[in-house]
Amino acid sequence: MRGVIFDIDGTLVASNEAHALSWMDTLREAGHDVPFDVIWPMIGMGGDKLLPTAAGIEADAPLGKRLSKRRWQIFQRDYLPGLKPTPGARALVERMSEDGLKLVVATSAGGKELRPLLEAAGVADLFSRRCHRAMPRSPNRILTSSRQRCARADCVRNSSSCSVTHRTTWRRQSART
Repeated sequence: MRGVIFDIDGTLVASNEAHALSWMDTLREAGHDVPFDVIWPMIGMGGDKLLPTAAGIEADAPLGKRLSKRRWQIFQRDYLPGLKPTPGARALVERMSEDGLKLVVATSAGGKELRPLLEAAGVADLFSRRCHRAMPRSPNRILTSSRQRCARADCVRNSSSCSVTHRTTWRRQSART
């Protein structure tokens, strides 16, 4: 194993509930009363999939774009300041870094959301600022800590959406910084 791919939400930072609540608040403001228990299982899939599934609103439509922007405003104002790292998150990432493993973050968070979430997790300094879109057809954004290649089956993915940490097929595209 040469690297680890981390999910952020629910793995490095306890933020899943905050994301669900911010979507619920946003949709309620727009006249869509979608219950928490409907939104909660959709956290992690990205707003481009959550909006049409939860409220029948296309994310690329003008209303969908406004709601996504508004959701980030609500999340940033009401929920981000109270987020805490998951227990042991920093120690785990530090240990893996010290062991020479390539550290990678895969997330559905948009560009402006990524850094604040890593800061809330207390691990922003352990990952670089370069963002790569890898895994074609994937909604995930990839943030890596180095330019080294992580070959197939050499990385392990750690995600709150997985019941067990498992091997994944991941290959980083060339970095352009």
